[in-house]
Amino acid sequence: MKRFLVSAGLLMLLIAFGSWAGGEQEAAVAKMDKIVFLSTEMHDNPEHHDAWVAEFKRITGVDVVYQTVSSKDAEESMTARFMAGEFPDVVKYGVENLSVLARQEFIVPLDPFIEKSPGMKKLKELYPVAFQAHSVDGVVYGIPAMVGQKRGLWVRTDILDKLGLGMPRTLDELVSTMKKIRETVPTPDGGKMFPYISKTYHSGYISGLSNYFDVSPIPVMRRPGDKKFREGWDTPQFRDYAEFVKMLWDEQLIDPDHALPQKASATRNKFYAGKGAFLFMWDFRYQEMIMELRNNFPDAEIALVPPIKNPKGGVLGVSLEPGYRPFCIMSAAKDPQFVFDNFIEPLYLNTDGHLLLYRGVPNVAYKIVNGLMEDNFDESGVHMEMRSPINPDIEFPYKMAALNQKAVDIQGQMDGWLSEHGRYGVVEEPTVTVPDYDMISEDMGDKKDELFWKYVIGEHDFEEMMRQFEAYKKEVDFDSILAQINAQS
Repeated sequence: MKRFLVSAGLLMLLIAFGSWAGGEQEAAVAKMDKIVFLSTEMHDNPEHHDAWVAEFKRITGVDVVYQTVSSKDAEESMTARFMAGEFPDVVKYGVENLSVLARQEFIVPLDPFIEKSPGMKKLKELYPVAFQAHSVDGVVYGIPAMVGQKRGLWVRTDILDKLGLGMPRTLDELVSTMKKIRETVPTPDGGKMFPYISKTYHSGYISGLSNYFDVSPIPVMRRPGDKKFREGWDTPQFRDYAEFVKMLWDEQLIDPDHALPQKASATRNKFYAGKGAFLFMWDFRYQEMIMELRNNFPDAEIALVPPIKNPKGGVLGVSLEPGYRPFCIMSAAKDPQFVFDNFIEPLYLNTDGHLLLYRGVPNVAYKIVNGLMEDNFDESGVHMEMRSPINPDIEFPYKMAALNQKAVDIQGQMDGWLSEHGRYGVVEEPTVTVPDYDMISEDMGDKKDELFWKYVIGEHDFEEMMRQFEAYKKEVDFDSILAQINAQS
């Protein structure tokens, strides 16, 4: 029950420091001479921290102390720092749920600052769902780095072409394509390919298939247009989904590591090594993926599979979780307004700051060649960030090289698909304060994963899976928790 442990840790910290959070903020108004920033980015590359800090100083004139933790266990690592009394001024939080930090007053409400900032206020009006994703009880506590985490189903089109296959347009065509690949395309070591590869034990990746059946592994969720939250398996199509995934497993069409927790980078590496033909992954990864693939397969080509609609309601191949790793201002900051004005605003409202946030450090992440922006990977080992900027009013001063421009175009394609299919491609989680839900949400997600994959690999049947799940829901009094969430939403 990781979320319970985090909540307990923050609670102990609050007790240890008494009324520290509110009192310090009121008493400390001295002008800040530097800003301490904690993030998960570039945690393995301290030399790049210096380059980022130097570029930020050039843009704003403000000194930043850049600290990092690994993204693998970001929440636990950040909490450990707080427990040790190490508080930054601003944090790019490693996970999206801010309710525990907000309730314990370790981060400050941002609405007063947003209201005084015409530019930031406009962004909130443009992307209300993204800002809402980082709100608690209707109060914004985090500024999203992106509109949302967008993922799609990538396919090796060079493999399709060699087999004389077109892009799959229906679920049956997708399955028959996977079977054809399984039967005829070997891996480089001569083994049979498992066509479909994806990270598991993460709702954003599981949604690659589950959205087709209007299923989500998230304990409590709702789709756009829904008035009430529901449990993610509470859909008439859940059995169809479970049996479909079991069929993929039994037919050896999905990577056997699907039943194990694995990092997204591990699944990409399998794809690069030719162990699969389909990969569910971020929409902004194109230029990295094609470069890595072509190191092993010079003729490789990839594309996103267009959304596959389910006549019963659902869509396969598009997924969006609103918001992403928000910037939060800690209560420990001597002057939160100074942090907002001199750290957050430049990253979103200043052209060079926005360039730093969405493309990276010049001459480190990218270089300008013949007037075109392209990756500086050969020199620095760092790819340019290609995520979609959240501020549409800012025009970057450089045009993209062909490979990078294609990456941008693909994200635009995904935006169009999500606009058309958002009803089933988007999932919203609760942002209201229900302590009982904080206590059980992560544990419940783990329980669902455990029960589901035991069913898929044949350790119990569907009825036993559901019997155990319903027993678990009664044990944690889930119906009461869901009622509280809907009453407050």
